[in-house]
Amino acid sequence: MSADPRNSRWYIRIGSGWCVWLKHLTRLHILVLVSYAVPSMAGWIDQNGKPIADRQDAKSFVAFGVMLVLTADEAAFMRAWNSHAQRPNLQTTKSMQRGKSVSAMLLFSGCTPNAAGTCNVSVRYRLAGPDGTVQDIGPYNVWQRVAPKPGIVELGDSRLAIRVAKNDPTGNYSVSATLMDLNSKTSIAVSTTVTVTD
Repeated sequence: MSADPRNSRWYIRIGSGWCVWLKHLTRLHILVLVSYAVPSMAGWIDQNGKPIADRQDAKSFVAFGVMLVLTADEAAFMRAWNSHAQRPNLQTTKSMQRGKSVSAMLLFSGCTPNAAGTCNVSVRYRLAGPDGTVQDIGPYNVWQRVAPKPGIVELGDSRLAIRVAKNDPTGNYSVSATLMDLNSKTSIAVSTTVTVTD
């Protein structure tokens, strides 16, 4: 593993590909409700207030909710997230071509504050390729700041950029994230799959 101090990126070898974790990111000041799901005391709900059952990429426990999404254009995702729209149009993907990259983004809500009102949420990632290659990455900070207001979804500070080299195998790659709310001793594991083609 090596670090590039100019842009604070960590490069981690996975088979013949590289994973890039963006270590230091700009603090987000905008609190936005995600249009398709918001965690509530009973789990995720849709924009009509109807409960959404837990699925692999979106789970909740009491008020703590986590969603893992992949995007092919992190810059556009960040622009949409930082817009003043109450319901930003977040572009996600489930596929990519060899030689390209996707970024894993973590949306969460309901972390438990300590006595000072600060949350302490971290993540461990696991990447698994179709050839059986597995790489564990982390832990990294997701949120070590003032707790978001109840019902507000935040974009975590940890993002994982995943690049598949031209000579890596095609097929389904699994991306998993286990988020730990260290104040409440709660953890939630979410996962998604990206299909890599030529």
